[in-house]
Amino acid sequence: MAATGKLLPWVEQRYQAYNAALAAQQLPVTNANQCLPWAVPGIGIPGGVAYGMNIVATPTEVVFLYELDHQARIVYLNQSHPTKLKPSYFGHSVGHWEGSTLVVDSIGFNDKTEIFDGISHTAQLHVVERLSINPAGRLEDAVTFEDAGAYKEAIKFTDVFERGAAFQEYVCAENNHEAELAKPLP
Repeated sequence: MAATGKLLPWVEQRYQAYNAALAAQQLPVTNANQCLPWAVPGIGIPGGVAYGMNIVATPTEVVFLYELDHQARIVYLNQSHPTKLKPSYFGHSVGHWEGSTLVVDSIGFNDKTEIFDGISHTAQLHVVERLSINPAGRLEDAVTFEDAGAYKEAIKFTDVFERGAAFQEYVCAENNHEAELAKPLP
């Protein structure tokens, strides 16, 4: 992710500390190794490509089902965000179709996740995604992250997904040896 130069100093310092810990072969505490939701919408599949994602579309919502810890994210179609939101890991997502592209607007995040490994955000995070099938038949998610409390300017990237295998059961908390090895970042 090309975020260098776009991060406010406090985010840049955490990002550098995260990378320094990895370089020193230390495992920083992350939501993933603590069995907490960690995927801000737009960063793809929680857990990365090792885990699957299914998408179920109905006339009123699109539901993203993630293999990792049986997580689910709901995009409410043709609605507005509520005026009062309780901050959450996935935030609140509303969407609409522009032809064959699903445009998703997400707000209402807590500040307990990252937009990318080591890159923090605040509760001001606003994410806009444009999901479509590209000419090669793959799902393409063009994402914009905006957060005046964490970034000097919008961070944009595009993620592309292959069709994958059927889900398998995955329970993070069972036999999670990474949690014992992880150390908090400064």
